[in-house]
Amino acid sequence: MNSPLVSIIIPTYNRAHLIEETLDSIIAQTYTNWECIIVDDGSTDNTESLLQNYIKKDKRFSFYNRPKDRKKGGNAARNFGFEKSIGELIQWFDSDDIMHYQLLEKKSKQLLNRSYDYCLCRMGAFYIKNSKMNIRNTSNIESADIFLDYIKRKIAIGTPTVLWRRSIIDENNIFDENLNQSQDLEFNSRMIYNNSNACTINEVLVYYRVDGNSISNQLNDNIATFLDSFLEVRRRILLLNPKNAEINLAVIKDVLSIFRVCVVSKKYKQAEQVVLFLRARNSTFLIRLKLERIFFFYKIFKFFGRGDTKLKTLLKL
Repeated sequence: MNSPLVSIIIPTYNRAHLIEETLDSIIAQTYTNWECIIVDDGSTDNTESLLQNYIKKDKRFSFYNRPKDRKKGGNAARNFGFEKSIGELIQWFDSDDIMHYQLLEKKSKQLLNRSYDYCLCRMGAFYIKNSKMNIRNTSNIESADIFLDYIKRKIAIGTPTVLWRRSIIDENNIFDENLNQSQDLEFNSRMIYNNSNACTINEVLVYYRVDGNSISNQLNDNIATFLDSFLEVRRRILLLNPKNAEINLAVIKDVLSIFRVCVVSKKYKQAEQVVLFLRARNSTFLIRLKLERIFFFYKIFKFFGRGDTKLKTLLKL
């Protein structure tokens, strides 16, 4: 079996205090035919000087600053890194995550075994305590229908958990640089829906760091900033197959989760935006009826501060 070049693409922003662990885990890979492209998104720390030291030691690393004519954010950095890459296989990664030392070997071997289009693995959250790496909350990847189970949140697929064949990636339609939330969900769901030729490895090969600064944690505190992108991504998922009842219900449940956050945090303007989104979706009569009951008790809660228990029950759908 041949060993094609794997392009590892990493966007980074002010991660000089963490990225060394990530890069060291890449150097430790048993699969050695890789290039690693790091794209800086405007860091103000010593990221660039640190990266130059790695490049001097290992020519497989390369470093770029995001061009000033590209939008700030990880999406543009990922896309620019892809444009600079030449590998037959593409592995996007994050600058504070860690690779299992056999990640590239196991993924590439499985992917190339039967000419699959992409390979998925499990991931596990980790935190450092007393200088030791502690793993918790490992994800599930076993599925009979990867797309449906992904949008239903029965399985977890992170940007770093997928090894892609370059041949199925459209260079003009990768990560949407206008999105500031759920960009991985938008990209993955679109790619997986249109490409079902996948393989899975039921092993934890990616470790993602648990901290309080992730975009997902920021969402609850900055709903007004992220809500447009959040809803736009769900709208695009519905458009993949507008008449599919399972997809419709999965998206409604997902959107109701952010509706609950809006209500609890008393961000009523954003809650009303979610209501408009849900009312515009095509769904069954029973679902529409239940949504109207939710909105009714939402109004009671908003104006009288009562009915929250009933509202929470209904939000479980």
